[in-house]
Amino acid sequence: MKNSPIYVGGSSKGVGKTFVALGLLHLLRKKFHTVAWKPVDVGHLAYNAADVLSDGQRLHRAAEIEEHPNLVNPFLLNEDFPPILAARRDGIALKSDTLQDYFKSLSARFEQIVIEGGRGLLLPLTESQTELGLLSSWKAKVIWVTNIGEHELADTLLQIQTLKKEQIEITGIILSNRENNKNAELIYYQWLTLEEKLSVTVLALLPFLESGLEKPDAIGNLLEKQFDKKHLGLFERIA
Repeated sequence: MKNSPIYVGGSSKGVGKTFVALGLLHLLRKKFHTVAWKPVDVGHLAYNAADVLSDGQRLHRAAEIEEHPNLVNPFLLNEDFPPILAARRDGIALKSDTLQDYFKSLSARFEQIVIEGGRGLLLPLTESQTELGLLSSWKAKVIWVTNIGEHELADTLLQIQTLKKEQIEITGIILSNRENNKNAELIYYQWLTLEEKLSVTVLALLPFLESGLEKPDAIGNLLEKQFDKKHLGLFERIA
C-alpha cells in the first residue's frame, strides 16, 4: 500500500459513513488501485428482511474488484447489537489478530484502503481492542462524518478530541445532511463551531440524496466539487 489508509468514522447508525466511503472510493479509484473495507458489520438479518444490500456488498460492488466480498467485509453478524455481543450470539470470537491479517492482506494487494468504521471509537470491536486501538495500529487518516444537530455537534467535539489525544491525524469533517435539514443558520453555526473549537477543516456539506447509496459517482462528484486543492491532494499519486 503506497498511501495511508483513510478511515471514515461517525458514531451513530445512519450518519452517512457508507455514503461517504462510496464517494471517496469513486474518487480514489481514478488514481489508485483502491478497496473499501468494513471489518465488522451487524444486522445481517435486517438487511435480508428489508431486501437491501449490506454495506459490505455495496462497497464491494463499487470497488469493482475480483476478490471475494468476504475480503471487503469479513464479519457480517446476524443481529443489530454491539459487535462483541452480536458475535457471541453467533458463536464467533472477534480476534484482533484476524482483523490485522485481513488488513495486511489488503495492504499487499491495493494501493489505497478506505476503511468504514463502526458506531463508536471506544466501543470494543474485538475481544481485546476498541475500534480506537485498532485505528491507531493502522495509522489511518480520519475523515469524520456527522449529521446536523445539537447532539451531533456535541458528540463530534468529543470524538475528535479523543482522536487528537491519541495523536491520530484528522483530515477533516464532512457534514452529512441526510435528514434534509433546511435550517441554514444551524448548519452554518455547526460548521463554524467545529472549525473554531477543533482547528479541523470542514471539508464538505453533503446534501440529501434519496438514491445516494446507489450512485457512488454522484457522491464522489459532490465531494470533488467541495474539496479544496489541499484536500484534493489526497487523490494524487505518490511516486
